[in-house]
Amino acid sequence: AFLCAFSPLLVRQPNGAWTEEELMTRAKDARLLAVMASFFLVAGVMHMYAWMSWAPELLNKDGLEAVVGSVAFYWGSVFTLMLATYYFPVLLVLQNRAEAVMEAQQVPLIERDQWLQKRGLSVRIANQVPQVIGILGPLIAAPTGKFLASLSALAPK
Repeated sequence: AFLCAFSPLLVRQPNGAWTEEELMTRAKDARLLAVMASFFLVAGVMHMYAWMSWAPELLNKDGLEAVVGSVAFYWGSVFTLMLATYYFPVLLVLQNRAEAVMEAQQVPLIERDQWLQKRGLSVRIANQVPQVIGILGPLIAAPTGKFLASLSALAPK
């Protein structure tokens, strides 16, 4: 819910004109919100997996483990898609606003990609690896939960 509440603030017109500092601050804030949301969603998927894993253990039904994994994976993929649909449009809007700033500063076309990279506004995958990993966090949480649950079988009885 806080993504829906704060993301419009990242792309709204500033009180003055768009500046490099304003764009860099907004991009940094977008990354911070995405990381915070990913953290909470990963914790939510892990919690869901742990909570639903009680049923197969208590009822001694191995068939339910597949359902637990499928439900957690489904929600992890939904949350991952939600994070991607939040972060990348905001970054694209900020990159478009940066184009106007570069025009005003008369940055040569050949240097614009480097200008964007230096300010954290480039949408190239190589520049967004930490954010992509964070966005994929909820999707990775379900298999991680299954792996962590399997470690309990290694504990001495």
